[in-house]
Amino acid sequence: MLNLPFLMQSLLSVAVVAFCMSQLAGNKTPDQTYWILLSSTLAYWFPSPTQPARKP
Repeated sequence: MLNLPFLMQSLLSVAVVAFCMSQLAGNKTPDQTYWILLSSTLAYWFPSPTQPARKP
């Protein structure tokens, strides 16, 4: 079962992403604040890129 902190983080992230996307889609001139908030929320969840280890 999922623990409560992870569930709350996930729900808050989904809400932030949905809000930012709706604001960016609805406005004629989108504010850069929504882009910053959207990219920082997604960057929190995406792993850092790593180079795969080579097999000897």
